[in-house]
Amino acid sequence: MTRRRVFAFTLVSALCLGACTAISYKPTLSLGPSPVKIPAKVQVETFVDRSPAEDKTKRAGGSSATEPDSMTGDLGTEVTNAIIADFLANGVFAEVGRHVDRPDAVMTGQITRFYGRAGLNAAGWITLPINPIWFLGVPMQSSEGGVDLDVSIRRSDGTLLGTYSGRAQFSDWNTIYNQSTFGVGTALNKAFTHAMQQIRDQMIADTGKF
Repeated sequence: MTRRRVFAFTLVSALCLGACTAISYKPTLSLGPSPVKIPAKVQVETFVDRSPAEDKTKRAGGSSATEPDSMTGDLGTEVTNAIIADFLANGVFAEVGRHVDRPDAVMTGQITRFYGRAGLNAAGWITLPINPIWFLGVPMQSSEGGVDLDVSIRRSDGTLLGTYSGRAQFSDWNTIYNQSTFGVGTALNKAFTHAMQQIRDQMIADTGKF
C-alpha cells in the first residue's frame, strides 16, 4: 500500500469514526428574562411528537441530533422539559410546571419538525477518492435542521385562550477545519430558541387574555 493510500485510509477512517458515532444531544433553551410576567398558573402537558421518522435518522457517514442513540429520553418529553425549565427560570408565568395546583390554564403543544443532521455532502463524496484536497478547504461537509412547533393554551374549562407557532431553520457548509458533525446539537438548540422566542413573544402579546 502506497503512502498516499495509507494517508487516505487513515483520514477517512478518522472522519467516519467521528461522524458515524452517535452524538449526545439535549434540547436546551436560552431565551433570557421575560419582559413581562403573565399573571397565570399554567400546567404544561407533554408535547406530542408528530415529526416524520426521517427527522430521527442520519446520513451515511454523518450524525443526527434526534436519533434515538443521541438522546436520553423521547423528543416530546425532552422538549417539554426544556420549555418548562426556561419559562420557570425566566419568569414567563406566575407559575408553570407539569403538575400545578388549581391551574388557570393548560398548555399543550405539537412538534411538527425538530431535527439536525450533519455529515459528508455531495462534494465530500465526489472528492472522497482524492480526499487530501480537503486540506485545501473544500466544503466537504454540511449540516441542516429545523424546528416547527405549535402551542395552544386553554382555560381549565376548555376555553381557548390562544394558539401560537414558531419556526426556524439552519443550514451550513463546512470544511475539514470546522467539522459540523459534533456542532449540530448547538445549531439545533439555537433554532429551538429562535422558534420558542416567537412563541413567547406571541404569548406576551396576549397577556390581557389571561
